[in-house]
Amino acid sequence: MIATAEAPRRDRAAARGVAHPTSLLRVIRSEVIKLFTVPAPLVLLLCVILLSVGLAALTAWASGAFMADMVDQAGAPEISATTHIYSGVAFAQLITGALGVVVGSTEFSTGMSRTTFTAVPRRLSVFFAKVVVLGVVSALTALIAFAASAAVVAPIAGHYSMELDLLGAAAQQDLWASVAYLVATALIGLALGMLLRNAAGGIVILAALLFVLPIAFMMIGNDFFSTLAAYLPDAAYSAISSSALSAEDAAAMGVAEPLPVWQAWLTLGAWVVAPLVAAGAVLRWRDL
Repeated sequence: MIATAEAPRRDRAAARGVAHPTSLLRVIRSEVIKLFTVPAPLVLLLCVILLSVGLAALTAWASGAFMADMVDQAGAPEISATTHIYSGVAFAQLITGALGVVVGSTEFSTGMSRTTFTAVPRRLSVFFAKVVVLGVVSALTALIAFAASAAVVAPIAGHYSMELDLLGAAAQQDLWASVAYLVATALIGLALGMLLRNAAGGIVILAALLFVLPIAFMMIGNDFFSTLAAYLPDAAYSAISSSALSAEDAAAMGVAEPLPVWQAWLTLGAWVVAPLVAAGAVLRWRDL
């Protein structure tokens, strides 16, 4: 009888002298550690919450005080305080975008990228981990900010007898549209940061995209630019929210008709996917 010995398994990681082989979960965990051990991202996340809560309280109070004066003159109007919860999105979008730029560019500007990609040679794994971590953190931060805003707006709405419906279809539409939009701006910022590898340049381009271009296109007044403005990120966000203008209101105001909801979602998705694909390709082939 001939006894055969079991062939030893080939352990490539052990053969390379690697004590703990890299996996996607380990890469994601390392990105979480990097995000929460650097002061700048934490400050920006806190600013998103504080700005959202502050503007929600301020606009709700101003609206309630204004309508209280109108009550004395023309009867009791019916107003809703629900939309005030999302008043801070107009400014929080730039902060979440700046957060993405910082996350995407800091490693390259400090030279830490050489250490990261020496430990994890698969560059796209690091890129995917950054996208997942930033997307999840941005979504959770937005949910916390809106929950805190609702808690602050509720007593103001009660004081001025304003309607506050947090469970209605319109409220749910605004909630998820606002969360998706803040995540989208964060990921656009991440792509810009990894493409330019420079925080200042990325934030300037992001501010131009979110604030300068919509105003410039509106001031030009040309039909072509008015149509083009409807495909900008902020216009897509307005179209997927419950406060989107109707075709008649847009015509009366002299602005472009907002996109249908499904087209607005596709437009916002394209603004996220296109720069991320470009950033992934550049990271894959460009020298560190």
